[in-house]
Amino acid sequence: MIPVTAIEQSLDHLTSEATLEEAMLAFAQEQTAFLQYLQTESFELLTQDERDYLQFLLLVMYGASTWAAENDEKDRPKLAMISGEDIESWDERCWEWMQASVGKPMATRLDKFFNEINQEELLAFAEDSLVDSDEEGEGANLFVSGPSRELGFVTLAVFVAGIDEQLQVWEAE
Repeated sequence: MIPVTAIEQSLDHLTSEATLEEAMLAFAQEQTAFLQYLQTESFELLTQDERDYLQFLLLVMYGASTWAAENDEKDRPKLAMISGEDIESWDERCWEWMQASVGKPMATRLDKFFNEINQEELLAFAEDSLVDSDEEGEGANLFVSGPSRELGFVTLAVFVAGIDEQLQVWEAE
């Protein structure tokens, strides 16, 4: 599991324009299929600010997975590109989970994600960054509509599920 310290380290690293650009280039080279997924028609729902924030959150998560590999589990192989097929499969599952609980409070709707994807810290980071209405932080206010928050969370959950799937394979070996 990716620890909270890795998320904090990634956040600390992404504090300048230069490190953000460097991280985006690495993400674009190493997660091409996911970058293509972000360019699909579904994301036209988001404002440019929402898209930028979503990409920042993905960079934090990607950086956290890289940091954990380099510092906590040195023998763990580098994460591979999440394939288009895996993205599509996880996207369908995540939307099924989200739609199965329409009308319930958002926190309740996310329970299924926490039960099915074994990356509690990354999912909690996504939830806190997008849907935590108790916070007055930038992210809590940036995604102003329910549909954009849902899309943001599902997108992050798809990425986290792809990471988790690779980690489970590695741990089983």
